[in-house]
Amino acid sequence: SSGINAEWLLRPGMKEDSFKTECIARCMQTRCVADELLSSTINDAEDLDLVAVWQVIDFYKESILLTRENDVEQEAISLSKLGKVYHEVLKQKGKAKEMFMLVLQLARTLQPRNLSEEEWFRYSSNVLAEYQREEIRKEEKEWQESRQKYLDQMELKLTELKEKRKKDRLRLCVDTTA
Repeated sequence: SSGINAEWLLRPGMKEDSFKTECIARCMQTRCVADELLSSTINDAEDLDLVAVWQVIDFYKESILLTRENDVEQEAISLSKLGKVYHEVLKQKGKAKEMFMLVLQLARTLQPRNLSEEEWFRYSSNVLAEYQREEIRKEEKEWQESRQKYLDQMELKLTELKEKRKKDRLRLCVDTTA
């Protein structure tokens, strides 16, 4: 039996395939541990256990490292879950956005495959879209605020011009009646 295994491993590419398969399996296992720990941390505790949350993050990061250059989809799934922790649990938009951008970058490499049915892809896309909408609203508000001071100045000038026009009309009326 051990002779067959050794012969199998001597075939070209078999060691690499075996290593790749082991990395992918370990990634999925590590991600499952992270999922379970996150679920129990959020659902079972009265207060948020930040130590457990950081352990979850470490597990997701480990699962990402295990799949890097071995399985793009598994790496994207782990990145999406890591982004979800940053987004929903820690409320760190910057880190979450960074993770979700990487997810979409990896997803592009999987084209022409349609990923719209994949939960990890939809979630990452939706959160990023919401971040973009928030950024647009923020920029529009800042633009409107910067524009407002000019509008106020113009309003003041317009009021001054109307007052001057009114005085000029009055003077014209007084001059013509005299």
